[in-house]
Amino acid sequence: MYTRLLTKTSTRVLKLFPGEPDSQIVTSLEQVDLENGPVYQCLSYTWGASDNTSDISVCNTSFAVRKNLYDFLRRFRDATETRSLWVDALCISQTDLDEKAHQVIMIGRIFQQAARVLVWVGESADNSNMLFQPTADAPLWRKALGAQPGSKAIRQRVTAWNAFLSRPYWTRTWIVQEIICAKSIVVHCGADHADWETLIRPRVHEVFEYLFDGISLSSMKVHKVVGLDAGCLFGNTTRNIARLVYARRGHWQDRYTAAPGHQIMGRISQFASNESFDRRDKIYSMLSLEPEEAFRNAIGVDYEISVEELCVRVLSALERHGWNGRIVASQMVQIFSMSRREVRELLNHLTFNHWATSTESISYLERYTIDGFLVAPMIEP
Repeated sequence: MYTRLLTKTSTRVLKLFPGEPDSQIVTSLEQVDLENGPVYQCLSYTWGASDNTSDISVCNTSFAVRKNLYDFLRRFRDATETRSLWVDALCISQTDLDEKAHQVIMIGRIFQQAARVLVWVGESADNSNMLFQPTADAPLWRKALGAQPGSKAIRQRVTAWNAFLSRPYWTRTWIVQEIICAKSIVVHCGADHADWETLIRPRVHEVFEYLFDGISLSSMKVHKVVGLDAGCLFGNTTRNIARLVYARRGHWQDRYTAAPGHQIMGRISQFASNESFDRRDKIYSMLSLEPEEAFRNAIGVDYEISVEELCVRVLSALERHGWNGRIVASQMVQIFSMSRREVRELLNHLTFNHWATSTESISYLERYTIDGFLVAPMIEP
């Protein structure tokens, strides 16, 4: 099913063939070269549990895919037309570590060249459909926060947003790169869909007043309307989305003016709490955001090295560009949630490769293994 990729800029796209709602999902894989400008769409989603799968046909072979992907393919399949998609679980041979490493390096470009990125958050639930329906939300908020506190409509809307933005999709590490690199985004939830700019629309109004869905999150009035717990959750989840929105904007504004390492380390720190199945993806998932090729190559993608070895590469690359080794070492410990045993292993690697990093990094880590002390968050070089 997986033939060798022919060029350094080759990837695969999934051809999703037409079908009726209850018929088998039939697909094939087609090799394409990004240099030739292929037309396709990218899927941004979360893999989900590995113990819940369904079979589809891929190149006339039965292939088990996880439920979340299966649900999307069933929803997205057209009745008459073939659709071209890039889906990581199918377009990358997951058992070929060399291919996987090479494709991970290309993911930023793959998403950037896609006609659009399709965000799939799962099936409809918890009144999510109301969020996709056009509404004159600003008058609704003003009415609720003015003479009629306790509005049922507002409570329902905030409850729906809280459930929607608490879905696992929004805490994935990989979505940061996927959303930042996208030219156009459509958010799908069950049968509902909307453009990113229509659905996800945080705004900064007047003197840094933060608005989401027409409501000022700096106002305590929202807590009176929906309750303290729901109001706090609404503020936290919507601010997480705001970070994505501003990172998306800032990436393209600062891409060629920031110092080497700024883009990748800024995003890694900003989204350090996001989750990944493989801790190494905390770094690999952000690598495409770094514009300097030499810096990207110095770190590289290699799923056969340990977290500790990856830390050595990151430390070395950053220190060569003037970053403070002590601060970066602290960030590595925090980003990877490293135990003291792992830090001692990291020290062994650094001591063996003493030329690759500063004595300042080594001294800091030695101190950490003794007293567990971490310095303040990372500063820029």
